[in-house]
Amino acid sequence: MISWIQRSFQHHMRWVFALLLIVTIISFVFIYNPASGIGGDEQAVARRQFFDIDLVSAADQSRILNDAALSVNLQIGFMGFTETQLQEFALQRVAALHLADLYRLGNPGPDQFTDFLKTLGAFAGADGQFDAAAYANFRSSLAAGGTLPESEISRIISEDWRIDRVQKLLGGPGYLLENEVRDLLDRADTRWTLNLAVADFAAFAPEISPSESELTTFFQNNLFRYEIPPQVRASYVSFTAADRMGLVEPTAEEVRSYYEINRARFPAPATSTAAEGAPSLAGAEATSPDADFAAVEATVRQAIRAERAQRLAIADASDFAFDLYDSRVTPDGLNAFLAARNLTRQPLVPFSQTAGPAEFGGSTTVAQEAFRLGPQKFYSDAITVPGGGAVLIWEETLPVRQPLFIEVRDQVLADYRENERRRLFVERGQQVRESIRQALAGGTAFADAVSSAASAAGLQITARSPEPFTLRMPPADLDSSVLGALDRMDAGQVSEMIVSGTSGLIVHTAARESPQISTDSLAYIDERNQLARDLAAYSGNSHMAEIVNAELARTEPEVVP
Repeated sequence: MISWIQRSFQHHMRWVFALLLIVTIISFVFIYNPASGIGGDEQAVARRQFFDIDLVSAADQSRILNDAALSVNLQIGFMGFTETQLQEFALQRVAALHLADLYRLGNPGPDQFTDFLKTLGAFAGADGQFDAAAYANFRSSLAAGGTLPESEISRIISEDWRIDRVQKLLGGPGYLLENEVRDLLDRADTRWTLNLAVADFAAFAPEISPSESELTTFFQNNLFRYEIPPQVRASYVSFTAADRMGLVEPTAEEVRSYYEINRARFPAPATSTAAEGAPSLAGAEATSPDADFAAVEATVRQAIRAERAQRLAIADASDFAFDLYDSRVTPDGLNAFLAARNLTRQPLVPFSQTAGPAEFGGSTTVAQEAFRLGPQKFYSDAITVPGGGAVLIWEETLPVRQPLFIEVRDQVLADYRENERRRLFVERGQQVRESIRQALAGGTAFADAVSSAASAAGLQITARSPEPFTLRMPPADLDSSVLGALDRMDAGQVSEMIVSGTSGLIVHTAARESPQISTDSLAYIDERNQLARDLAAYSGNSHMAEIVNAELARTEPEVVP
């Protein structure tokens, strides 16, 4: 078996070479970071020894990153790491192999190698188990070429087997208490029978009329909400497409060609006409292409004119911006420059970087362009705006400021009303909850209790009773906030109102049936073993991270001027 696997690796290596080539290229662009330990300027740092490698050496960097990339692909079946994660993983592999050498953990035997290979994600099927067909596909995806010797693949798998042993030693057996397993199984397999009262927050519209004093107090308590971010005060010189429509007149051939290329944009009317007053035959299996074109020819011509006029407007705006640069126009000389060309600038209402000028539909693209301007560069390049092109003229950047109450009164009023609406909704929800709880205690059916409570509170509430379920297999349409509330509930209890999105949810646990848990059962043993493995892996990874960080700190390089 081992010989067959090794022969297969030896003759199918092209994909591996491509992967290693990519990672090798990436390794040359890493920036030195003492925290990560990879990358750097070899002229500034003489050496940085990390266990058995020199992190400043380009050759060592490339080697450990190549090994890490191939290991990731073999273990999970694809390159699922970012560059930063790959660097961290590469350092952990180096540290783990150093420990394997230190504790004399040798290479796997043939059977151990084969068993470990069957655990690799690259050869797993849909069920996560080793799949001979998946391995066959892996083999077939490799092109014969012998770019790398088979020993490289075998080396990585053998190293990963040794690293796995180190991780298990560091993690230990994964200590846990019997109650921890019981609690986990109880939570996952308890059978819940619920009743839900779902209140419609969107339909809740109480009358809220605050006094000026209440609004002022709300404003003072929430000043952070109304802080006005930095804004730009600017104007613009406009070059509209409409003013240039008269300069564009496409030929008949251009119109027909444009139509043929963009037929989907110009569907013929249901009663297309070949000529004025000559309707197409209703119910005909196919209309004449000429008739269809004739029906939309005017629309096509107008579309071409608008498109070309827009391009002319952008071109004129670009020429204007270049003239400003070429003529070395200053802010003081701008008005005379504009007057000489019969151009004017139009003001914009000050705007922030996240909410662009209202005159341009709040475009953030325009806003970002404006925020690049300042005293040294007071005009922009040509930008596309609705209806044509423009050049922005910077006037000043306004710093962040706290507005007066009167400036934002309308927003304060809207926020106050929304706050009060939500508070009243929760308050009435609590009344509904108490009413439902008392009605249920008196023997009233849940649906009747909800109906009565909703009417008294003035809320629109729907009663629902999903099918019984466990948390291991919850209903797909059940709000996740309901699942979170179950940890704090027992049979017969009614929850506080949970506001989730546009609904208020009140949960009644009609029944809670805990599973019978035997420490001898297969479910218990499987859960215990999985939890132990998870705890051991977490412990091993934590110890390995500490070892890596300690070695990096110990070998912190001294930068030579």
